[in-house]
Amino acid sequence: MDRDKQPLMQSQPLIGTGPGETPALSAIICSPNPRPDYLRRCFDALKDQTFPRDGWELVVVGSRSDESVAARVDLSWHPAPRIVREEKLGLTPARLRGIRESRGETLIFVDDDNVLDPADLPNGTLVEGSEDLAQCGADAHECD
Repeated sequence: MDRDKQPLMQSQPLIGTGPGETPALSAIICSPNPRPDYLRRCFDALKDQTFPRDGWELVVVGSRSDESVAARVDLSWHPAPRIVREEKLGLTPARLRGIRESRGETLIFVDDDNVLDPADLPNGTLVEGSEDLAQCGADAHECD
């Protein structure tokens, strides 16, 4: 398999998210005043991931939201979700906060209006010429 087509998690072991353990992945969702229908679809897609939930952590960053993101979503399906608030407005401060809050070996940013395919978390591909940067594919879909 070509290096730029290599699945991200192919050679990495699944690491649990118990106390003191490092998760294999951190899914970071940055959400400034999200539309509830978009946010619901984003989390529904995360619920459907084929990668075992105990192998990745979920970090949700509310970026200057008028209403707490915690009040908008039910994350009881994930074993250890974390919701944090970033006071500085903008995607960059929210992502930087997500980086600081995460513990995963690999960080995956998911915008709050994205809908992942069920295998996207473990199957990102390394970007050509990089050992540290990966990407997942994207398709455009018509929203309801």
